[in-house]
Amino acid sequence: MSRIDELFEGLPTHLTVDQLAAILGNNRVTVYRWLQSGELPGIKLGKTWIILRDEVRDYLMSKHNQTRPSGTAGQDADLVEDDGGDDAT
Repeated sequence: MSRIDELFEGLPTHLTVDQLAAILGNNRVTVYRWLQSGELPGIKLGKTWIILRDEVRDYLMSKHNQTRPSGTAGQDADLVEDDGGDDAT
């Protein structure tokens, strides 16, 4: 189980903005802004945001920048580390 899975373990299938803000360590205003801009998945119905736990978890997993253990599907075989040097010379 990944750390992201652990964040969402035991939570209801539908999250409130307050719950999502607590999970992400941000405030309500930021979460509302991310929902409105489409940065986080959600459905606005009237004045209410419907936030599905599994959609948010899957979205965060897709944005995760850590490499996966070898043999895991979706792992890049040819990762190149940037040493910060200038290759233009």
